Amino acid sequence: MSTAIVYASKHGTTEKISQLLSTKTNDEDIVLFNLNEIQLPNILPFESVIIGGSIYAGKIQQSVLTFIDSFKNELLTKKVGLFVCCMLEDCAVDEFEKSFPNELKKHACAKGIFGGELVFEELNFIEQTMIHHIAKINYPVSNINHTEIDNFAKLFFN
Repeated sequence: MSTAIVYASKHGTTEKISQLLSTKTNDEDIVLFNLNEIQLPNILPFESVIIGGSIYAGKIQQSVLTFIDSFKNELLTKKVGLFVCCMLEDCAVDEFEKSFPNELKKHACAKGIFGGELVFEELNFIEQTMIHHIAKINYPVSNINHTEIDNFAKLFFN
């Protein structure tokens, strides 16, 4: 099965998780597309598509929404998986629900909320200040949920 993993990553966590997902199958026909590098990758040759992004200020990246909007009809003919990376566990389900169109969520065979990371070296001064003010954190934090990633991969690749 040929699979495209299409994602947007602001500070690298979603990219790291997309790469990790690509290792969760014996299928060697997986291609990763970073929407920061290629706006609208051609997904027509792929049988399945995984779409992921990260949540910032309560929203998924606009490039993910643009991709979905551009390929909505094609996506509904393929096997689809959806995921978000979100540090705030208490609102992650709501953020996931707001990130993807209902029709696509209903069609998806796998959905995941994979946690996130705060890598302070990757944040600019304003982001560091906001994180410190809101979450009272000024050090690196990782709460990537590897169990959730494994469960998603089992659902999607089997």
